[in-house]
Amino acid sequence: MYRFFTSTLVAAALLLGSLPVDVYAQSLPRNMKPFVRLQIEQYTVETYRNPVIENGQITSLGTFAARRLTQTITSRGSGTVITEDGLILTNYHVASFDPSYEYDEANNVLSVYYPASEELAVYELADNDLRKPPVLRYKAVRIGYNEERDLAVLKITTDVQTSRPPQGEFAYVALGNPYDIAFNGKLTILGYPGKGGTGIIPLEGPFNGFYQGNDAAKNGSLTTVAAIAPGNSGGAALFRNRLVGVPTLGDNERGAFYGYLFPVTWAVRPLVEAKVFHGAKIPDLDLKWLESEFNPDRSQHSTFVAGRLASAQSNVALAEAVVILHRADRSLQQIQDLAEEFNALAQVQAIQNYFQQGTSVEDIAAQLQTEPQIIQSILRRGLDTFSSDVQRMLNGEFFFNAATADANGFYIVDVPRNQALTMTVVKDGFRDLSRSVQTRRSLYEDMGVTKLYQN
Repeated sequence: MYRFFTSTLVAAALLLGSLPVDVYAQSLPRNMKPFVRLQIEQYTVETYRNPVIENGQITSLGTFAARRLTQTITSRGSGTVITEDGLILTNYHVASFDPSYEYDEANNVLSVYYPASEELAVYELADNDLRKPPVLRYKAVRIGYNEERDLAVLKITTDVQTSRPPQGEFAYVALGNPYDIAFNGKLTILGYPGKGGTGIIPLEGPFNGFYQGNDAAKNGSLTTVAAIAPGNSGGAALFRNRLVGVPTLGDNERGAFYGYLFPVTWAVRPLVEAKVFHGAKIPDLDLKWLESEFNPDRSQHSTFVAGRLASAQSNVALAEAVVILHRADRSLQQIQDLAEEFNALAQVQAIQNYFQQGTSVEDIAAQLQTEPQIIQSILRRGLDTFSSDVQRMLNGEFFFNAATADANGFYIVDVPRNQALTMTVVKDGFRDLSRSVQTRRSLYEDMGVTKLYQN
């Protein structure tokens, strides 16, 4: 008996000795280079004295005092390389170039920080060693974003050591299905939170399900009790070494910490923008992932129709042109009437809500600069006074969607898959253009360049 017990212990010791000493390291990818730190390196700072701030909102900057350049030493956030040619997925708020504000209440001084350029510095882990701080390697620009879903796609454009486009292929992380994780399945969180220094911090935490609540911004996000600090924003949430989510938010709810990871499926729009507008190679997203019942994003049932508008005479981009995609069984006039009726319904509901909240008829009339009798008639108006199309639209049936072309003439409109549609383009000074569009069961439809003729 003693001899058997001893031999069993020896065999176990030999087996354990053959395993890596750091068992946790088995859950980390071997190559850590795709997990990068992102930073805006330089800001123009404008200082104002005696700003006016009411209810936490800046109503007046005050008197201009000074302007200077400053280097930042604070991590903006994290990101993950997702293609071999250097696309990075991150949060929109990490890759936003909007100004930020700092208020010195004691001296009544407001500082406004403007990014000096629309480039982000990309720091890569030195020597692939978790113990070392990241080093500045590249510059990247934003080529796609979805502010509503707080996700953005960057493209690495410059090697800072050579000041030229980078050579060779990047190590990258493949995307995974965020809706195929077992409850309590182990997630690995990677990013640069800043709390522990400038280096990357690996964390582990369970998948605790999807957030379902009143906060629309995070509804449908993956939740975990793994601690997520601000610098983790834009980083990686891995399941089986595939990127399934982007750490975005963290808060304490009723005494318990929760981290919120935005599913990679929410990145469809910025990925389509990167592909169609900039010609980037984008990773595959399986439509079965998008069509999950747990995906609340429009990408669940939508195809993204995208393209560019230009003048037929000069090929100049047509900024501010309006692209309308609507059902083929309705005329453009019917769609325009429906849009006006739907807007009227929204106004009626807003007035009725004000009244239900205790605002008097007289006060509502005064705010809208109209007669109390008109407000009273609106309060009596029911849904049955609107057309059946409006009521069906309220129940989620598709009738139309529209977008306005940007400065480069680019547009993206999300519409249902597998549907016959009519696309109409309207631009002042140009003839209206209409064409038939049949969407398929696809992620996007690239319409190429559509040219309009001047009147």
